[in-house]
Amino acid sequence: MTQIAPSIVDFLPFRLSAVIVFVRSLPGVPLAPEGKSKRKSCQLAVDGQIFNFRSCFRCYLREMRILIVEDNLVLADKIAAALRQTDHAVDMVHDGEDALNLVLQETFDLLILDLSLPGLDGIEILKTVRGRQINLPVMILTARGNLDERVAGLDAGADDYMVKPFELSELEARARALLRRNIGKRNPYITVGKLSFNSVDRSVTIDGQPVSLTPRERGVLEILLLNVSQVTSKEKIALHLFGFDDEASVKSIELYISRLRKKIASGDVEVRTIRGLGYMIDE
Repeated sequence: MTQIAPSIVDFLPFRLSAVIVFVRSLPGVPLAPEGKSKRKSCQLAVDGQIFNFRSCFRCYLREMRILIVEDNLVLADKIAAALRQTDHAVDMVHDGEDALNLVLQETFDLLILDLSLPGLDGIEILKTVRGRQINLPVMILTARGNLDERVAGLDAGADDYMVKPFELSELEARARALLRRNIGKRNPYITVGKLSFNSVDRSVTIDGQPVSLTPRERGVLEILLLNVSQVTSKEKIALHLFGFDDEASVKSIELYISRLRKKIASGDVEVRTIRGLGYMIDE
């Protein structure tokens, strides 16, 4: 039976012993009687039991993510697959109103925005985002390609403007440039002991020597370093590593932690287990 809570706060504290699955997440959309709305609030499955939230779990966590707003599902899937190959966590929305709700309630590192959307036009989304003083890099990706439309998009607050059709490699390069520009506003290097993490290219070194990590291991290390000297729960790590539609096994987090410990042991960095709470790296 599905249980309903107005926010994640009403669900805490909880013990997550099996699997986290985000069935569908459209934060900020009120629950409606079945059959009267196609939208759902955030749904979280824990040990086979479904919980609905009017406020999404991710709104309480800081993550590095890309949001694609594109009503062409095939195109959105292709872009998302390419960006995920470079270790980025990617989510997709195909309706303008749902996209605006998501952007206003969560924190993303890049928004790839189509203009011709059902529900709400992309320019209106962009104007609202900028009007709320949200510092989010925005790349417009649209078939509207004449000069006046490009100028209007950039004047509305877009950081980049690409016209369809386009080369996927160029989109990836432009996305990297926007992410680098945003990250460049803070020190890109996180150093603990002999270990250094470059948040621009996400490389890891110990005493200047490169350390080979899998994308998942690098993601675990990243969130621990971003929360250095603080306890990071398995749930938070899972939400950092996996998108809304991914299945995240808590046991897999334990495996990544075990492998990571071995690979960074020579860097005078210890990943401590805080029993019942999570993991922590001390400076």
